[in-house]
Amino acid sequence: MRRISTTLTHMFTDPKPLTDSMSAVDGSPKGRGHSKSVSETLVAMVHRGPMDRFGQGNVTHTGLDASFVDEGLHVLIDGAPNSTEFAQLLLDKLTDVFTKYTKSDDFQMCVNSPQVAGEIKVKLVQGIAAAHQAVVPSFGGVSAAASVGIAIIHRHPKDAIARLHVINVGNTKTIVVRRQEIVFESASLMLGFHRPLRVPSVPPNSSPHSPPAQPTMLYEMYQLEAGDIVVSCTDGVTDNLYANEIIETIQVVSKYRNASWDWVAQEIAQVAANRVDQPLNRQSPFAKEAAGELYRSIDLDTELLGRYASLLRQDVNLTKTALFRNTNTRQGDDFPLDQLAQWAKAIVGTADDATVVISTI
Repeated sequence: MRRISTTLTHMFTDPKPLTDSMSAVDGSPKGRGHSKSVSETLVAMVHRGPMDRFGQGNVTHTGLDASFVDEGLHVLIDGAPNSTEFAQLLLDKLTDVFTKYTKSDDFQMCVNSPQVAGEIKVKLVQGIAAAHQAVVPSFGGVSAAASVGIAIIHRHPKDAIARLHVINVGNTKTIVVRRQEIVFESASLMLGFHRPLRVPSVPPNSSPHSPPAQPTMLYEMYQLEAGDIVVSCTDGVTDNLYANEIIETIQVVSKYRNASWDWVAQEIAQVAANRVDQPLNRQSPFAKEAAGELYRSIDLDTELLGRYASLLRQDVNLTKTALFRNTNTRQGDDFPLDQLAQWAKAIVGTADDATVVISTI
């Protein structure tokens, strides 16, 4: 079991930087005299794939991400501004609750998936309540909050079928990659565009004598197959990388000699960080989604459609899938149209922590 760090603790026996090798993702040319191309390198290798079963990686800009991973459990926390301590506290409490549960006989011997789902929801409430009880004055009275994502892999004790259980409070993301395709994408729980639901450091209408309130959460289950790759990540990845870029990074890096899933996860995070300055075709997934939100906001208004027509027509990544599946509750105020337009036309991406955890089936 591991907790997140800003640098990899796993040392590779053949640690080559992959910035050049990943040029296949964006199609940019690479100097032939520097090293072999990706295709030449892969042809020269015998593909065994990583021998380990899980890994993690991150690139830090704000220090607001926190995560935990083992073979069957992902815990992702993405803090709001001024929420570093609360994000770490949430990670500690939720990791403690869920590691105990996933190692218990109640979990491992359970043959009823709905029962597992119910227990996971209960454990989430318990973990959040434990974090609320541990909030201390050293937080300085600052109102903190964080998105929470939990992904649990449960193997049925009788038929050995693996099922993925995902709970989201906010905009962390879990995907399943199968035979080089994304076959499952968890939905984010949003108040509106670019406004994820978050767990607050102090629950609303809290009372020391009242039971912990159940947070609003989004639950999904998906049946897994042997060979599936389960990837969970924060929005520092999904705002800057398209689905095909994540798949291509996994495909290339996992085939390297002595590769590990730590290495794969770290490279996904690094490519996402690099894309902040150089989005694919000069349009990040976040900008693409902002353009879509702008269009939805002015639908049927001919005057506004005319005003923003040139911007709405410049979607250059029509064939690229952005990972923005969500459940939108439409609470609170939406952003002004000019703000959406500014995001939509931005050439650079969104700088944020990029955190990735991976498990394999």
